[in-house]
Amino acid sequence: MSIISKGGKNAKNYIQEGTPTLDQTTRVQFRIVDTEFLIRLIMQSRIEGKDVDVCSSVLGKIKKVHEALVKKTFEVG
Repeated sequence: MSIISKGGKNAKNYIQEGTPTLDQTTRVQFRIVDTEFLIRLIMQSRIEGKDVDVCSSVLGKIKKVHEALVKKTFEVG
């Protein structure tokens, strides 16, 4: 595999040849049970000091997805 340019000067414009793009991959969909599991797993984990900031950020993202799923599930309209 080689690196090919997609134009421009930024590093983000370079992709590895053969790397699947978004339209070539299947879309990932989370269910409430998935986000509940991830939240529970993180909350039960022992997080080292150097990883606390990253863990907090990830947990916040998962909670946003979870809240959106719960809202979507319980919307009546």
